[in-house]
Amino acid sequence: VNAQSAANYAFSTNSSGSLALDMNSNALDMSTGTSTMIGAGVFGGASETREMGFEFWYMGTRCNTFNATSNGLIGLQANNTLVASSATSLAFSTGNRIVVFQNGIAGANMITNLANGKVHTKLFGSEGSFVRVIEWLNMSLNNTSTTVDATFQLRMYQATGVIEFVYGAMNIGFGGPYNTCNAGFSTTTTAVQSINFSSQSSSNSLVNNILPNGIITSLNSSFNGSRRVYRYTPATPSAATGINFTSVTANSGTLNWVDNSSDEVGFAIYRSVDAGATYKFFNLTTANLTSFGFSAPQLLPSTNYMWRVHTIREIPASPTSGTLTTLAGNTIISVASGNWNTPATWVGGVVPITTD
Repeated sequence: VNAQSAANYAFSTNSSGSLALDMNSNALDMSTGTSTMIGAGVFGGASETREMGFEFWYMGTRCNTFNATSNGLIGLQANNTLVASSATSLAFSTGNRIVVFQNGIAGANMITNLANGKVHTKLFGSEGSFVRVIEWLNMSLNNTSTTVDATFQLRMYQATGVIEFVYGAMNIGFGGPYNTCNAGFSTTTTAVQSINFSSQSSSNSLVNNILPNGIITSLNSSFNGSRRVYRYTPATPSAATGINFTSVTANSGTLNWVDNSSDEVGFAIYRSVDAGATYKFFNLTTANLTSFGFSAPQLLPSTNYMWRVHTIREIPASPTSGTLTTLAGNTIISVASGNWNTPATWVGGVVPITTD
């Protein structure tokens, strides 16, 4: 069966994280230059769609936009589909959803603090190693509380597809006998990774953590260097190899490769027209294909096109790369004055096409 799986994400956790450093010890300054998604005092609110700033491959889907809710969720989109403010947990997931900390299975129980709470975001790094950070800052984890209870972050890493949760001070304000919370990610109600706060583990079925009011000891930390971190690292599929080109003409050709994977969901094809300085996404094939054809107007005569093919499961494998050089266009000479589309205008009665 060719399919992505939440089980192909390796789970790890530690208590030595920082809200000011990423997993590679690069600085993350969220005190300035961020973009506010949800302002102070919003209960059960959802932001508009934002650009990711890079391609983030998630469970075999190429996502480039996202939105967030005040309830600790984000939705990842390929087609600008928002996750609704009423979305409250992994239990009801019908799309690409990441839950960093959601309090209240039955309803939206989290609110940005009236004084200085917000959900904001910032892009760090450079092309190939971007990190998108979304931070829930100064949250009231129970909507009956007016205290500043929590700050936590979601990080998404371009280079590796890693999903990372980092928690600061975490406290549930008083307002009920217990609180039902969950965290993890999903694409459907059955494709789930869900965290157990007590055992510090993750499973492929929904975990509803029952927490008393007060400090959440399994998550809470007041100091950088001692923050609780949960990290999901996707396994990389076997890379395609042996890229080559056949049936090349002035305006067409076939791209071929060797499929070395038994469980890919497809192959992502990228093209560069600037000698490899930048590659842009061109197409995503179905599984088990080993060739893809191009024709006009995709190709022009006497032009170098650099191509990359990535095996895709949850994330892309390293590419196999090659260069296709199209042939020169034919030279056709007019022999009489006349309309372009009249054969008698041209030598041999051959009407020129766009590549001639």
